[in-house]
Amino acid sequence: MAFTSQGYTPRTASEIKAEQVNKLKETQSAFLEFNADIQNCLLDTSCVPLVELENIFKEFANGIALDNQNEFLFYQLLASLGLMPKAEFSASVDIQFNGKEGDFIPKDTEVGDTQGKFTFKTQSDGVIGTSGIITLTCLGESQTIAEANTLTQINSIVDSGITCNNPTASVAYVPAETFAQIKARAQAKLRANKSGGVDYCINALSGVLGVNQRLVNCRETEIQKEISGQNYLKKGFEFVVGGGDSYEIANILRKGFLQTQYLISNPSSNENARTITHNINVLGAMVEVNFTRPKKYSFNLECQVLSTAKQYGVNEIKTMIETPLQDYLNNLRVGVVPNKTKMQAIVLAEFATRGIELTNIVSIDFRYSTASGEWTKFNNELPNIYHDIYLECLQVSVTDQVYIDNTESSEV
Repeated sequence: MAFTSQGYTPRTASEIKAEQVNKLKETQSAFLEFNADIQNCLLDTSCVPLVELENIFKEFANGIALDNQNEFLFYQLLASLGLMPKAEFSASVDIQFNGKEGDFIPKDTEVGDTQGKFTFKTQSDGVIGTSGIITLTCLGESQTIAEANTLTQINSIVDSGITCNNPTASVAYVPAETFAQIKARAQAKLRANKSGGVDYCINALSGVLGVNQRLVNCRETEIQKEISGQNYLKKGFEFVVGGGDSYEIANILRKGFLQTQYLISNPSSNENARTITHNINVLGAMVEVNFTRPKKYSFNLECQVLSTAKQYGVNEIKTMIETPLQDYLNNLRVGVVPNKTKMQAIVLAEFATRGIELTNIVSIDFRYSTASGEWTKFNNELPNIYHDIYLECLQVSVTDQVYIDNTESSEV
């Protein structure tokens, strides 16, 4: 048996059998007088329960380890630490029904939008009073938010003249955490640096529901601060956090930095609307916490492949490279600039797996376009990818505009 970084490794049946033979030779010399068949029969019979015990001990010993625990043991650990899986929450919205005094709204009355994208049902019945209005809570299953004043369609049969509307936006449906999700969140929380600072905050933020770890970043920076009519440079840390409840994020940053005046927000392009400022009341003292929400940079990418021999058309090449390139670009951490050499390597790797002769490839180049529709050549990197910008490559097209053998150009 052995304990390694991979956990406990049990002995094999052959190893157990060899150990048994050595012990019998030392203590039971009469065993050697049996013929080989009897010896093997006795050894095999004695090895079976030992192998089973080894496997049971392996499951138990490795189950203690945080990474290898099964569902039952992990939930036991969570309970002892006061951590619980997050339950399912239905989508909800307050619907205002308008009608005549005395009009009845039955339970399970279904409302929605005119496009049929959202549906909600009343959770109780109600009667419109003298005001001509009654507000009822409705539940649904939509994982997206219905904007205010969009739920104006009554899908159930009610008295004529009754209308409905949602003065406020809905709250989106949140599914219950799976075992994999609660395990990942709990592991991040248990392993988080308890001493505070940047590492603590980044680890702790991974445990906040809705926070996208790809959209978490921190940098040292400075901003202009006016004090008594004089401008000073204020240095500090800027956290960029995408997703999650802003107050839960602010509280984690507060715990990571007791001197929260060093938490500053300096969004790119002076887009101060992306600055989040929350005041947290801690035992009567108001503590200000600042952080920045990220901004998405959406673009279309075009890949230009020049070759001396046309082995595949642009449609086939697009099928080969679109998903790998999007996977690379759309998973870069916020603030990280894509690397052109890496993108070229991705294309070449896809060609190689399909048997394309790489010696025929003259060049691979890229250009991109944003909402303006104007195409710009991709040099060594995309411009204006600041610390709080993340990428969304919408689609990849392929062109073979110039061939050395003057093959007719085409694009898809």
